[in-house]
Amino acid sequence: MRILLIFIVLLATQLKAQESVEGSLVLWYDIETAEKLAEKTPKPLLIDVYTDWCGWCKHMMQTTFANPHIANYINTNYYPVRLNAESNDTIVFRDSTYYSFLSGNKYIQGLAYGLLNGRMSYPSFVYMDINGDASVIPGYQDVRKQEPIMYYFAEKINRSTPFHYYERMFWYTFPNAYTEKIEKLNAGEKFDTTGVVQWLSLEEAFKKQAQQPKKIFIDIYGQGVVSNNIMNRTNYRNPLIAKLLNEHFYPVRFDAFSKDTIQLGGNTFVNSPVHPFHDLAVQFAANNNRMVLPTLIFLDEKGNAITRLQEYLNPVIMESFLEYIRQDKYKTIQYQDFQKSNTSTLTY
Repeated sequence: MRILLIFIVLLATQLKAQESVEGSLVLWYDIETAEKLAEKTPKPLLIDVYTDWCGWCKHMMQTTFANPHIANYINTNYYPVRLNAESNDTIVFRDSTYYSFLSGNKYIQGLAYGLLNGRMSYPSFVYMDINGDASVIPGYQDVRKQEPIMYYFAEKINRSTPFHYYERMFWYTFPNAYTEKIEKLNAGEKFDTTGVVQWLSLEEAFKKQAQQPKKIFIDIYGQGVVSNNIMNRTNYRNPLIAKLLNEHFYPVRFDAFSKDTIQLGGNTFVNSPVHPFHDLAVQFAANNNRMVLPTLIFLDEKGNAITRLQEYLNPVIMESFLEYIRQDKYKTIQYQDFQKSNTSTLTY
């Protein structure tokens, strides 16, 4: 799922390194093992910074991390790490050595101190991407709070969208997310979803393009990908985005897991017998032997590739990028420069 849907081979050494802690269904690593595994198969780290005396830390192990859905998602999409903030261990991590030091009558582990920027509250959770960029989420997180957070970082939504804006879209898309009902959104937080995108199949889009040239927009999606579902619920029902797609593109949504047989350009494409993805999805969305969803493809009026975006786009950014492509600005300037001068009616 932008996550990134990754083909993972679990090594015997990896299985031995994991262990369940205090009723948790999350299988935790020590941080040095997690770093080694991430070098071979990149995934973000979820680091639980705790202490032995922290009651909320233990309670979260027995509740949130004992939840099968939460645990399965974390085990699949992160390397989960437990880091005792008051251990006397010396830790080597990312080519640096971290020593413990005394604070009063207790030790403070140097890496924990650095990750939390000296703000030692427990539990605290550090979400670290494959580049080592870290975000700290302090405090106890129940299932309802944990679920949107774990998607936010794993699907790299944090790169483009403020959490408060994403959180509103998440609860709008999944009003009964997990098992708990939530409060209705306030009137000022509702999204205008009166727009309707007139989706075409790939065959229909190329046939129409041959008769009347227009650019083609292709969204490669997966039903289980949270960011795909949010885009479908918020972006594509936005009147401005729907109008742009319907008038200036031939819009296509293609299920990466489709079982359909598709004829294009004299070639036949089917769902692969060796993995769950369709041949066309692999051709469009594969990146370094892994599937990246969502993937957005833009083709010009002759069916030639303009660009490929492999990330979640919130409504503000999607509207801006559609204008960038529609106006052919991609031929003369970088998107970042266009974005500075483009005025959108949409806001965060």
